[in-house]
Order: sequence, then C-alpha cells, then structure tokens
Amino acid sequence: MLAASYQQPNNNPNEPPSQSTSAPPPPDTPQPPPDQLISQPAPARKKRKTPPSSDQQPQQPPPPPQPTPQQLQQQPPIVQHILPPPHTMVYGAHQHVPHPHAQHHAQLPPGYPAYDYSPGGLPPMPMHHEHQSASPPGGGRTLSSSKRAEQNRKAQRAFRERRDQHVKALESRSQLLDTALASADEANRRWEECRVLVDQLRVENAALRTTLSSLSQLQQHQHQQQQQEDEHKDNDMAHITEQPPAKKARGNSPAATAYLVAYNTLSALAWGHILYKLTLHLPSAPLPASAPTALADVLPVLAPYLRALPALPQSVLPYVQRAGTAFAAVGAETKWVQTAAVLEIAHAALGLVRSPVATTGAQVFSRLALVWGIADQFASARANPLYASMVLAWSVTEVIRYAFYALSLLGTPPYPLLWLRYTTFYALYPVGAGSEAFVTLGTLPAFGKGEGWGASEWVRAGMFVLWWPALYVLYSYMLGQRRKVLGGKGKRAAEKKRQ
Repeated sequence: MLAASYQQPNNNPNEPPSQSTSAPPPPDTPQPPPDQLISQPAPARKKRKTPPSSDQQPQQPPPPPQPTPQQLQQQPPIVQHILPPPHTMVYGAHQHVPHPHAQHHAQLPPGYPAYDYSPGGLPPMPMHHEHQSASPPGGGRTLSSSKRAEQNRKAQRAFRERRDQHVKALESRSQLLDTALASADEANRRWEECRVLVDQLRVENAALRTTLSSLSQLQQHQHQQQQQEDEHKDNDMAHITEQPPAKKARGNSPAATAYLVAYNTLSALAWGHILYKLTLHLPSAPLPASAPTALADVLPVLAPYLRALPALPQSVLPYVQRAGTAFAAVGAETKWVQTAAVLEIAHAALGLVRSPVATTGAQVFSRLALVWGIADQFASARANPLYASMVLAWSVTEVIRYAFYALSLLGTPPYPLLWLRYTTFYALYPVGAGSEAFVTLGTLPAFGKGEGWGASEWVRAGMFVLWWPALYVLYSYMLGQRRKVLGGKGKRAAEKKRQ
C-alpha cells in the first residue's frame, strides 16, 4: 500500500495560511507506533507559495495508486479508530513523530501484520493557534466574533418575532374555533329544544284532531236530530197557533170538533160586528158637546207633567172626540163578547185544545178586568179616547184569530189568513196592550201627598207596571211562532199542505 506524507503546518502567525489540500487531523486522533509506519513514503509534491485567489478553486490531490492483488490478500481487516480519517492525509516527504500517548492507545490486535507506519505515512497532528482563525473556503476574508454574535442575535430576534407571530395566529385561530364550537353547541341545544317542542305539538295536534273528529260526528248527529224535530214542528205549526184546537188532546169526538168550529165561528162574527160598528162610529158619529182636547185631560194622573204639551191637531181632534163616545156605541157588546171568552179556559181545562190553562186564564182575566173592573166602573175610562183604540185592536185581532181556528178545524186555512194571523200582531199587540195600560192609568187620581189613593188605586197602578213585561213576553212568543210558520221550512210546509 502506498504511503502518504504530511504537510507541515505554518507556525508563523504573520504569514497567511497556505491553501492545503486537506484539513489537519484532530488533536485526539490516535497515532500508530513508529515501527508500524509505512516503509515506502509517497513522493512529495511541490507546495504552492501563494494562496489561490477567490475566483480559483483549490486543487484536489490525485487519487492514490491502486494496490496489487497480493497486497489486497495480505491486508488485514481495518480496525476502527486505528488510522486517522483519509481526508486528513496529504502526500509529501515530511515526517511526523506521533504523540507519546498515541502509541499507548493505538495497540494493534494480535495477528495484525506489521506494516510500515512511518511518520511519513500519517498526517501530522493539527496545531491550533489562538490568534489564527480559519479561512473561509471562498476567500481570505474572516468574520470577527462580534459580527458573528450580532448576526446570531439578529437571527434569534427574527426567529422570536416569527415565533410570536405564529403563536398569536394560533391563539387567534384557537379563539375562533372556541367561539364556533360554542355557537355550534348552542345551536344544537336549541335544535333539541325545538325538536322536543315539535314532538309535543304533534302529540297535541293528534289529540285535537281526534277530539274534533268526535265533536264533528256528535254535531252531525245532533244536526240530524234537530232537522227531524224541525220537520215535525213545521208540519204541526203549518196549521196551528199558540192555541191550536185542531189537535185533539184526548181524542176529540166529531161533536167536540163541531162545537169548537161553532164557537170559533160565532166569536169571529161577534167581534166582526163590534169592529163594524166601531169603524162606522169614528168617522160619522155626531161630535160630543164636551170632549178632551189635550193629553192632560186624557191622563189626569200625568197632568202636572203634560201641561206644557200643545193641544191636539185640528185634523185629528174630531176622531179623538168621537173616540171618547165609543163606549156608548160598542161598550155593552164588547163586555159580553169578551165575557164569553171564559169558555176558552174550560176548553183548555177539558183538553179540547192543547193551550196551557194558566196562559189562557191570564189572557182572559186581564181583559175581563178591563171591561168589568175598569171601563164599567170609572167614567174616566169610558170617556177615554184610548178605549176606542183598545177595542179596535181587540176586534181586528180576534176576527183573524177565530176565523183561523175555525178554518183549521175544517181543513187547511188559506195562506192570506195564515199570513195575517202571524203578521198583524206587529202593530195590533203594541196598540192594544198600550191602550189597556193607559186606560187603567187614566183612572188613577193625580199625585199629591197620597190623597185619594187606596188599595184599589195601588192595584191598578201595579197592573199598569206589569202590563209592559207581559207585552214583551207575548210579543216574543209571537215572533217565534211566526218564524216557525212563515219563515224557511215552515213556509214550504204550509205551501205543501195548501196544495
């Protein structure tokens, strides 16, 4: 194996270090003993005296000669840390004496062949000088320690700044992620609440649908029942009134029916006679010598409150004066015909008609009190013009009512009579009931510290007060009867019966 020579280091500090082909070996590298050095040193090369310029590349050493096959067979395996690294060897004739400690640490193992490890074949130990700095590979410039420290500080400062910026960016992203996660959690919580609420609403909706379905079925059933009842009522009310004699409560015989027909016919004729005489008396009767000309004269009890009212108009005054003498013309007939209405109470009690006994008795006795207890007893009632309006309303109403009853017993009454029966009460009931009340009020003396007021006066005053609620009840009842008979299905039922 060819031997390599070491290059002597430059020990002069004033001279620049020459460009060497390889760096000196480290000081702790072990050296072989002198007797084992290579016996054939490599030929020395001429050193360059001037260092290369910055633009020139250092010259690489030539490769060592290849060993022969015999040398390769005799070469033992290489032991680590015995020889210095190859890059520390240089070719030359300079010899180097190894360090005394190198022989102690570089003992070869047994069986290792003895080669010539002369000092010329090993690299010299590196010699470092404190005042000498290594030359950069690109030129002869060197950096001082202060500049290197400054560069290191700048690099560290830049690194810290970039690190702080990166940390801040990471913290900002972490905060954004935390906020997004909190929003997502809140949205999930609200979604769960909404889902629970929707489930509750679905359950309630199903329950409500079931309830509505059952109510709808019940309502349809009730509606059908109501329709059936209305049809039965319409069929019955097409030819009967509040006192229908046609329906036999206890199975009226033909004789009872004939009696009822005769009674209703005679009553209609009697009230027709009264109506005829009264209508002749009002426009053609001679005028009385003295008659009331003001409302205060008609109602003395209200005289203190009616003095300021004007007198009656001249066009109405003749009729009012003749009305004050109507009792002399029709008073007796009215008293006896109305007394015959007591038979209607017997008809209801015996079951010939289905009218209630109490209602029929109240109507009959209220009129009997007027004709026997008021008009027959008090001259002021007989001379009151409202007596004529009372009898006029009674006669028109009773003629229509009794005629309707008689024709209903014989068959179906004509529609005009049916319409009159359930329409004329709009005007006749207020006129008749109002006249009855004010005729009764006209018999009371004037108010003044209680003089002239006895039990009879207080009874008549109570009758005046009770007249108006009774009128309201009777009027409401007739409105309902008219709706049943003439309105809607009742009208169609009546038309079918007439056909």
